[in-house]
Amino acid sequence: MQKNYFSTYIELGMKKGIVFFLLAFLSFYAEANWFSPGMDLKDKVRLTRELRQQSERSFPSPRSVIKNHPEKKKNINLSRTLNISSKRKKDFRMILDLPLKNRNQTLSKYGRTGFMVLKHFVFSDKEAMPFRWKALTSLARLYPKQSRPIIEAALRSPKWFLRNAGLIAMEIISPQKSVRWAANLLNDSALVVRTAAVNMIQKHKASQYKIQLLGKLNAPDSFYKNQSLWIRYHIASALADFCEPGEERMFISFLKDPDERLHSSAIIALEKLTGKSFRSSDKNAKKIVAEAQREMWISWWSKSNSKRGAASL
Repeated sequence: MQKNYFSTYIELGMKKGIVFFLLAFLSFYAEANWFSPGMDLKDKVRLTRELRQQSERSFPSPRSVIKNHPEKKKNINLSRTLNISSKRKKDFRMILDLPLKNRNQTLSKYGRTGFMVLKHFVFSDKEAMPFRWKALTSLARLYPKQSRPIIEAALRSPKWFLRNAGLIAMEIISPQKSVRWAANLLNDSALVVRTAAVNMIQKHKASQYKIQLLGKLNAPDSFYKNQSLWIRYHIASALADFCEPGEERMFISFLKDPDERLHSSAIIALEKLTGKSFRSSDKNAKKIVAEAQREMWISWWSKSNSKRGAASL
């Protein structure tokens, strides 16, 4: 077992003292004739210095041994790290709770230290989710270049909220990259992350991913126990933004979907595509109005198809 450094201090001190006095005794009386009338004060001082140097070469100073003792250095460093870390964590939790503008202004004063502490927060399982989320987005705002590897690591994290926060953080430093990541996250295991990916694609009008969005509309992970999940509403809304002539049939099919949340997006798209608008006279009940509009559009589509069929005969 490794000796305690306090025991080492005492042991070395005693050894040094014994050896020093033995060397002094021999030198003083046997060799140096310390009390000889022929030795002046300078000679005695020189002899004392030589004896001290000889002793220190044989046995290092207990103070220097303790200073460099592995156990002592480990304890000092660990204690210092824990004290700083504990204080920093407390300070940063308070800062991360501030409103966004005040939070950024305060964090910007910490420089490199702020970067390291925020990075620690992001990947520390001991920190609460809100602090880790805010730490990641703060890194993106304050250290855009340095934070990119951290954000990409968060986007690959097994924690769903880090992937979600990572998508938002990536948008801060590179909207184009955030859209590409969003396309990958359309197949994420977490519904929240998939929904955030749809919203990111819609926000940046990335219509090149329209086919992927349409594929996710009726994908198995967009349902739970045969019940439509809210992501389908977000997908329908994005597709309505990206609508193009010739897609009327697709949006009519949305109106026939059992999930009523899809109907409003379908109507918006059909109005943009056809320039038509069907309004119900009943303005007191939104549900009745929505249902009436749905029926009007389906009826219009049916009649239009009949006319086109008759014209082709």
